[in-house]
Amino acid sequence: MKFIILLLLFALQGYSQKTNFYEEDTKVNLFAFIGQKISIEEFDPNLDNKKTIIEIDKNTGDTVTSVKTSYSMDRAFIAKYKVIQPVFNNLKQDTISFAVYDHYGTPEFAEFDNVIIYISAYN
Repeated sequence: MKFIILLLLFALQGYSQKTNFYEEDTKVNLFAFIGQKISIEEFDPNLDNKKTIIEIDKNTGDTVTSVKTSYSMDRAFIAKYKVIQPVFNNLKQDTISFAVYDHYGTPEFAEFDNVIIYISAYN
């Protein structure tokens, strides 16, 4: 019986130490952080979906104007989170807003107050 108690105490002692999970590799376009939800608001991804393209025809020299329309079949949200702790690469800011697109409805992570989120920069 003493052996089991000693083994449990020894095992629990390892869990009581704080571990730093942070890693950094700035060559990778990826950020991960533990975040606390501030807000998640839906927006229409097709509101501004028309793009006018003006080109010069190489053969005739005429100006050609076309309108390209794209449609997203996803629901779209702007999520705002407080950065509690960076996990992979440092965002170097205390709050972040980012776009979320979900083909199946509201993103599942939206139902939790604290989550680990992976994001990448997109221009």
